[in-house]
Formats: sequence, C-alpha cells, structure tokens
Amino acid sequence: MKIVTIFSTKGGVGKSTISANFSSVSLLEGRDVITLDFDPNNSLRYHFGFAQSSIDGHALATLSKTSLKNQIKVSPDRSKILPFGNLDDDQLNAYEELLLQDPMMLRKEIESMNLNASDIVIIDAPAGSTIYSQQALNASDVVVVPLLADASSYLTLPQSITMLKRHCLNRPNFDGFMVILNQVNRSFELNTNITEIIKTKFVNHVFAEIHQDQAIPEALACGTNVLSYAPESLGAQDMIDAAQILETYFLGK
Repeated sequence: MKIVTIFSTKGGVGKSTISANFSSVSLLEGRDVITLDFDPNNSLRYHFGFAQSSIDGHALATLSKTSLKNQIKVSPDRSKILPFGNLDDDQLNAYEELLLQDPMMLRKEIESMNLNASDIVIIDAPAGSTIYSQQALNASDVVVVPLLADASSYLTLPQSITMLKRHCLNRPNFDGFMVILNQVNRSFELNTNITEIIKTKFVNHVFAEIHQDQAIPEALACGTNVLSYAPESLGAQDMIDAAQILETYFLGK
C-alpha cells in the first residue's frame, strides 16, 4: 500500500480536483484506489457526485472505533471515496483531541484497513499548517504539491517546503515529493514567467504541468471527473500524464 498526500499551504490550487482525477486515472491503470477526504469541510464528495447530506465518514468511524472500510463510498465510475463526514462541534473537538494525542493516528487508521500491497490511498489534505495537514503529511509515503502559475502560489511555496522538511523529508520511509503546476496558460506573460521560474527551481525534482482547461471545472459542476466528462480534452490528458509520472517515479507496481 502507498499513501499519497495532496498538499499545499495555499488554498484554491486544485488539490481536491487533482485528488479526484488521480483516483480515476489510477483506476484505469488497474489500481485499487481509495481517496480520503481529510478536510472537515467534507467537500471532496462533490467531485464524485455524492450529496453533502450524509453524516457518514471516516472521522465518526474513528470516534466510534469501527472500521473505516464500512464508510467507503463507490461512485458511478467505480472510484472509491472515504468522506470526512459531517461532525457537530463536540464531535469535531473530540476527533481533534485524538489527532493531537497521536501524530500518527491517521496512518494507523489507514493501516487498520489491511489493504493490499498494490493499493493506493490518496489523501486530500486541507490547506495551511493545521493538525489535519500535519497528520496527512505524517501518514504519507509520497506528497504531491500543487501550485498555480501565479505570484501568490510562488510566494507561499517556501511554507509548503518547510512543512515537508518538518514532517516528511527526514523520514527514512518517505519516498519523495512531486510538484504539479496547475492551470498553466502560456498566453499570459506572468503565467509563463512564473511557470519557467518554478520549473527551473524544481529542475531536479519530479514535476508535471496541468494546463488551464474549462473542461475541468465543468466536470466538477457535473459531479464527475474530467476523464469521464471530456476524455479527449487537454485537461484529461494532462491528468493522465501527471498521474503516470507519479506512478513511474514513486508507485511502481
């Protein structure tokens, strides 16, 4: 089993979109993939076509000491998601207390599912330096860091690298990280310049680009992934290419 955390200290860079689409690509490649929403906002399910109304999720399973496997939902395209669940304030406080008590709790909960060696768990981590992002990084074998080709993403990049150094890079069992530059649009000079600066900065690291493509947000609006919505689109091909780079460098079957 490999655990891949999608993480950035900056919000709005496409973490959930990449998480959901990577799940679909890996499914096409023959992997058994579970995408775990580790954000209390519990919104990843929209990418898989599920309503927000259900209270089920892995956080309540942890609180009730029941199996996380029982909370796995299967989407129409056969993708598997473990939603965070809808918790009230008391439940959320109790869950966060457990996270504070054990920095490796999420990793242990995932391992308790006894998944197969070839399975992948993709963790969609919330932005920022929080107890949730720290747990997600501690649990990871591989981290994917999405960025936008804009000044704000570039300026907050050092914060993400600091978090990686603190929680991942010194661990002997950590396989490495990959940078994805999202919503690349070279028709804009600033976008192009920042793209080249970031590519140069990470020239010795695993790197991928995803171009700006209206098919990607349209797919979300339809509650599905871009591979199902527009399989011939540039966005779909970029998602496939990025997921295959991840597979080649870190996940090998």
